[in-house]
Amino acid sequence: MHHLPKPTLTIPLGKYPNGKPYGLTLVGKGCADHKLLQFSQLFERDFPARLIPRATRWKRFMAYVPNFLAQKVFWN
Repeated sequence: MHHLPKPTLTIPLGKYPNGKPYGLTLVGKGCADHKLLQFSQLFERDFPARLIPRATRWKRFMAYVPNFLAQKVFWN
């Protein structure tokens, strides 16, 4: 979704059989962040918590990070 001057809230809902995640993104009116935050509190209260994903292995993570970013952010 393009950057909007409106608050957004994305709710992870699950995964497809191929492992890709899917979810629902809600867009609120401008300056209505508090309403989306209230909704998220009610959603978390009324629906069971999702499973916490397994930790990403360091080498696998670093394979996705460009070398220049890894050097500047993680090592300097």
